[in-house]
Amino acid sequence: MYAWLVRPAVDILRHPLAATAVIVVLWAVATLPGLNAVGLVNWQESARALAASEMQDRGDWVVPTIAGKPYLAKPPMIYWCQLLLAKITGSPLTEHHLRWTVALAGLAASLLTFFAARGLLSVGIDRPEHEDRVLRRDASLWAAAFVATGVLTVRSSRIGELDILLVPFTIVAVWLSSWAWLTAGATRAVRWLAISGATLAAAGAALTKGPPGLIAIAVAVGGGIMLARSASTPVTRRQRITFAGFWGILVAFATIRTNGDRVADFAGWFGALMLGLMVAFAAAALTGFTRGRTLGLIVRDWMRSGIGTVIAGGLVALWLWTRAVRNRVGPELLELTATQEAADNLRPLTTEAPLQNIEAVAYGVGVGSIAMIAAVAWLVIDRPRIARAWWVLIAWVGLGLLLFSVSGRGTGRYLTPLWPGVAMLGAIWLVRAVRDLRRGRTLGTVAAVAVVALAALQGWWYAVKRPGAEGARSPREFMAELLEPARGVDPSRLAVVDYWVGSLDVYAGHHVEPVTDLGPWIDYPHEETTMADFADRLRRTGETCTLIIRGTPADDPARGPVDQTINPIDHLATYGLIAEEIPISAPFRIDRQKTLMKAVRVRPAPAGS
Repeated sequence: MYAWLVRPAVDILRHPLAATAVIVVLWAVATLPGLNAVGLVNWQESARALAASEMQDRGDWVVPTIAGKPYLAKPPMIYWCQLLLAKITGSPLTEHHLRWTVALAGLAASLLTFFAARGLLSVGIDRPEHEDRVLRRDASLWAAAFVATGVLTVRSSRIGELDILLVPFTIVAVWLSSWAWLTAGATRAVRWLAISGATLAAAGAALTKGPPGLIAIAVAVGGGIMLARSASTPVTRRQRITFAGFWGILVAFATIRTNGDRVADFAGWFGALMLGLMVAFAAAALTGFTRGRTLGLIVRDWMRSGIGTVIAGGLVALWLWTRAVRNRVGPELLELTATQEAADNLRPLTTEAPLQNIEAVAYGVGVGSIAMIAAVAWLVIDRPRIARAWWVLIAWVGLGLLLFSVSGRGTGRYLTPLWPGVAMLGAIWLVRAVRDLRRGRTLGTVAAVAVVALAALQGWWYAVKRPGAEGARSPREFMAELLEPARGVDPSRLAVVDYWVGSLDVYAGHHVEPVTDLGPWIDYPHEETTMADFADRLRRTGETCTLIIRGTPADDPARGPVDQTINPIDHLATYGLIAEEIPISAPFRIDRQKTLMKAVRVRPAPAGS
C-alpha cells in the first residue's frame, strides 16, 4: 500500500500549495458538516452570541452587554469577529456568525500550525541539511493535519466558545518570538519586525481572554529558553534529584494541606501525587538555571526573543480596552468583574486538575495526542539530541500543562492554546519513526488512514448523530414553535423560572426575564426577579405573560429543598397565578437533558378566588 498509495501522495504533498489544500480539505470534512445543525447549546456560546448581538443593536464595539447591562467577563475579540462577519455579509447578527467565527479560527489554527512548524523546524537545528528539509516538510504537514482533525480542536471549532480564537494568536506569537531568538545572528531590523508581529499577536490573545491568554506564549518562549539553557548547563545527578525532590514534595504537601478533606479518597491523594511529580520533573529539567552564569544567558536570550516586549504589548492592548470601558461604566464594575473571574478560574493546587488535564492532552489532538505520548517516551528513553527549536515545543506542552494544572481547576478547553505544540511534538516523532523503524512505512500509512478516518467520523457525528443526541439541549426549535404568530405570544413578555441561558434571548429577539422561585442560584450575570415580585407585578398591571418552566421538579440537591410531589406548573397557584399550558412539540431539555421544559400562559387569579 505504501508504494502505490502513500508514496505518490507524499511526493505530491511536498509542494506547499498541495499540502495547504489537504489541510483545508481535512478541516472542511471534520468541521463544516452540520456546523449549525444544533442551535446554541451551552452557557458560554449563548452568552457570546447574545453579547455580540446587543453590541450590533447598540452600534457599540467597546462595551459588551447582556440585557442592556455591561457584561465584562471576557474581552471583546470574539464579539468583534462576529460583528466583522456580520458587516461583511450585511446581515443582522445570528448564531451563524458565531459558528463561522470559531470554525474559521480552527482553519487559521490548522494553517498557521503548518507554516509555524516549517518556520521553527528550519532554524536552531544542528542536523544534516537533507534531514532538516525532510523533517520540516513532513512534520509540518502532519502537525497541521493533527490540529485540523483533533477531537477537542474540532469541538472548539464548532461550539461557540472563545478558546479556539486564542490558538492562531498564540501560534503567531510563539513562532515569531522564538524565531527572533533562534536567529539571533540575523539583522536587527528583521528580528524587530518578527518581535513586532509577535507583539500584535499577543495583543490579539490578550483581547480574546485577558491575561490568561498570554500564558501559553510566555511559557512556550520563556520556558523554552530556560529549558534549552538548563540542558546545556552541567549539573550533577545529586543536585538535580535534590532540587526536584524539594519542589515536588513541597507542592504535594501544599496540595494536601490546601484541599483538606478532598484528599481523603484515593483520587485526591493520587491527584496530589501527580501534581508533585509534575513539578518534580519540571524542576529536574530546570535545575541548571539556578547557576548564576546560566541565569545571565537566559535573561540575554529572553531579550533577544523580545518575549518581555511581546507580553507587555499584550497587556498594554488589554489596558487600553479596559481604560475605554472604565471611562464608560466606572471602575467599580471592572474591579468586581476581575475579582469574580479570578475566583472562578484561579483554583491553585486543585487535586482534580492534573488528572483532568492529562486526560484532555491524551486525546484532545486525536492522532497527534497518541504521537505526542510516543514522542515523550522517545525523548525520555532514547535521549536524542534535542534541537533548540524543540525546547520551545517541549515547554509549550510540558510547562503549559504544569502551569494550568497548578493554577487552574482542570477544565480541558483551557488547554486549547497548547494543542499546536502537542501536534508538532507528535509530528516530529512520527517523521523520525517512519524513517527509522523497521515497520515505519506501515506506521505512516496507518497514521494517514487514521487522520482521514477521524476527520470523516467527526463530520458524520456532528452532522448526523449529534442533532438527535443533543438537539434538545438548545431552545432553538422550542422557541421557534412558541413564537409562531398563530400562538399570539408576545416576545417582549417572556420570562423563565429558575433557569436562564442567553440563547433564550437570542431566539426570542428580546430579553427573557429570569424569575426565581427557590433562591438566587440562577446562572445569570445580573439581578433576577423573585416569583413573589413577578406575581405582584402581574396583579398590579393585570397583564398576561408567558413563562418557560420546568415540566417536573428539579432534582439537584444544590438548588434547595424541592417538593417532588408538586408539579412546577401547579405550584404557580401558590402565588395567585392561573397557568394555561401552551403545547409545544419541539423538546427543550435542561439539567443535562433530564428535565423537559414547558411553556405556560399565566395571568393573575381574579380577586377573592
